[in-house]
Amino acid sequence: MTDIRCGGANPQLAAVLADRINSFNVAETGIGWLLQAITEEARTRSCTQIVLHTHTFQAPDFYLRHGFEEAGRADGYPAGHAFLLMRKDIAR
Repeated sequence: MTDIRCGGANPQLAAVLADRINSFNVAETGIGWLLQAITEEARTRSCTQIVLHTHTFQAPDFYLRHGFEEAGRADGYPAGHAFLLMRKDIAR
């Protein structure tokens, strides 16, 4: 499960973002439009960044294609994979 956090003036948006993303398999459903919509909504709420965590067996390439960068990594968590912290600066 991917967890998403919104940094900035309105971090309570995080729960809404997480619920929307977690209801889809982001790697397989072609929902880049949803991530873009979430990014725009976060901007309207004065968020300056989106931070999420995922794993290497989930959808890191999807997030990279949508402007996220790897901000941290814990290899071997779980065994044979890595935990990834990813962020996207959305300040204008």
